[in-house]
Amino acid sequence: MNQSTGDQITSSKAKASPKQKEMSLIAMREMYSGPLPHPEMLAKYEKIHKGISNRIVRMAEKQSEHRQKIEIKVIDSNILNEKLGMVLAFIISISVIVGGIFLISVGKNIQGLVTLGSIIALQLYNYYIQQKKEGKIQEKNK
Repeated sequence: MNQSTGDQITSSKAKASPKQKEMSLIAMREMYSGPLPHPEMLAKYEKIHKGISNRIVRMAEKQSEHRQKIEIKVIDSNILNEKLGMVLAFIISISVIVGGIFLISVGKNIQGLVTLGSIIALQLYNYYIQQKKEGKIQEKNK
């Protein structure tokens, strides 16, 4: 990212009596920030080397396209990871529920109920954390 600044200082003498001389100073600062040099700088480059401004603009366009492609890949990857996580969590949850029901059916009621209760508690905790992450639940500040 290019940054350029230009400072201009202008001084002028105001009308004053011979006994009292007054001087005022006016300062002006211009700042520019962006992927391309300031238009005045670009024009100066063009004066030095014909066609260089077009090359600089093309280079900035290519960099912008490259960055956008990378951002799209990152977003797609994040979506895939979230979907995969949900599918795997569903498979694990169903497996634990089936295991809990099996334990109850073979006469191990306490172990089966603990297994079912733990998966329910885990899913409720996961839901709470997700809501908190999305900002739907606010914590009380003490």
